[in-house]
Amino acid sequence: MQLHSSQVAGLRITRESVLVEGTFVRNALNASHLAATTSGTGAGLASAGRSGQLGTLVLVSGTTATGRVGILNDTSSISLSSTGEGFAVEFVYEPFTFSTGTDTFTAPIGFLSTAASAVQNNSVYVDVSTANVVALVFNGSTNTTNTNIATQTVGELYRVRIEVQGGVAKFYHKVEESPVRAVELWPWADSDLKLTVSSGLPNNVTVGMGFGIFKSAGTSSRQLRVQRYLLTNF
Repeated sequence: MQLHSSQVAGLRITRESVLVEGTFVRNALNASHLAATTSGTGAGLASAGRSGQLGTLVLVSGTTATGRVGILNDTSSISLSSTGEGFAVEFVYEPFTFSTGTDTFTAPIGFLSTAASAVQNNSVYVDVSTANVVALVFNGSTNTTNTNIATQTVGELYRVRIEVQGGVAKFYHKVEESPVRAVELWPWADSDLKLTVSSGLPNNVTVGMGFGIFKSAGTSSRQLRVQRYLLTNF
């Protein structure tokens, strides 16, 4: 099994087993472990590119007021438990459009419970739909954490990491420096840790690794762009 580690001077050192990692080709998921759920006129997947960089999967909400695209792997594949092994997800993403009072949406990335709804019970994730990156934790349907952890700009690439182990969740966030480097060299500095949550986490639940865009108002099509993903355990 592949190991994911950061062993560069001044950076935190991790040693993890890579369960799933991938990039995207054109407008396809390019992976049997991911599945898309869509609803609404024009909702679906597209592609975009950056010069000299990896391809980017574009989630397009379409023009229906409640249009959505959700992508998730098997929701029984990850068990979050206060006494079990730890899991981490990492994503490289680009906020292409922000939610507004007219065209409103959420864009969850992380440990999700469903690809078919913005309601994410028993979940640990970030919402990247606005200029503020928000860390969210739901224990059942109760929102136990709702905290701004970073700011972001439309059109910039960012990397986010969420790890859950022993009833503790850690949220990392930074500007992406080199999206073409191998996953073994995805380093995180201690300063990239934006929030630690040690209470109110879901326990003994199964979730999936996922991301999506879920509209609740407006007729303009909105987008979220994701370039790479990684799931590890430790």
